[in-house]
Amino acid sequence: MATGAVNGRLIGAGPIRCGIAYGDDIVAFGDRQMWLGEFVGPPFIVKWTKIANDVGCCGPYAATVVNGTLYWLSVQGLFSFNR
Repeated sequence: MATGAVNGRLIGAGPIRCGIAYGDDIVAFGDRQMWLGEFVGPPFIVKWTKIANDVGCCGPYAATVVNGTLYWLSVQGLFSFNR
């Protein structure tokens, strides 16, 4: 089975703790990393870019998008991200 990764994989992410849709993209969180997945082309090709290191998400329901801003809870505190 193919992974659909066009530009690397989530190396070093460890277990994925949370994934959430963010506009047309997806954000995936490990314990200590944050990744942005952008759709590249059919059928399901995604380009992954590391957004943050040492900032993760504490659980599968600890992230939400409100008015275009992504908020999530980490063991380090509450964070926000807006492109």
